[in-house]
Amino acid sequence: MATPSSIQESRLYLAQLDPTNKFDTMMKMAGVITKHLEEEGIQPIVVGGLSVELYSREQYTTRDIDFVAPNHHQISRVLDQLGFRSYGKDFYHDELNVSIEVPSTTLTGDPEKIVNLSYEGFTINIIGIEDIIIDRIQHALNTKTTLDLDDARILMITQYDEIDWTYFNVHTLMQEPYSMMGIDAKRGMYWIENMHQRIEQADESDTIETMAASTDIDRQLARGTINVEDL
Repeated sequence: MATPSSIQESRLYLAQLDPTNKFDTMMKMAGVITKHLEEEGIQPIVVGGLSVELYSREQYTTRDIDFVAPNHHQISRVLDQLGFRSYGKDFYHDELNVSIEVPSTTLTGDPEKIVNLSYEGFTINIIGIEDIIIDRIQHALNTKTTLDLDDARILMITQYDEIDWTYFNVHTLMQEPYSMMGIDAKRGMYWIENMHQRIEQADESDTIETMAASTDIDRQLARGTINVEDL
């Protein structure tokens, strides 16, 4: 299918997508939405689960696209024209079984780290990998669960050579836009440094699965029991 130009063409374009092909559907939908929002002067940035899956090259299981973007009114208007139904702040496409969420108007991260990914004639803006790792760590600290650390660990393993490891430091984590408390920033950095060391020391017998296995340090970070006095 040719890349659509107008809203009407894009609505027909989406209607022809195969919902069983999750990756293709999610990418083209994100591309269509990005195209029309940028025509309105809005730069939507993909965050959340889809950004994790794109970086980690994992199986595509999510049916949600999380965008960070300003001006909810204009976003709502564009999505309505594209065939989405509104549910409060969220939007849903019945035929493709995909929901769109806009959890925030501003990016929690460095705009210079945003990656512009090309796919089938579209450009999709994705949160920087360093920032999505920090986001997962913050979420683990806030929820006191380790599930988000699994995402962070997979990202660090699969994108090891692409990550700017100097980006991670206590000072950065304590400053805006992250604004972690000092104790959480230290614990987060301890976890990052421990994972970094594990990857560096891996040998041929190690697989992604073995390196990605949860550890006691995950549980200590989530529970807030890492003793920062020793750091």
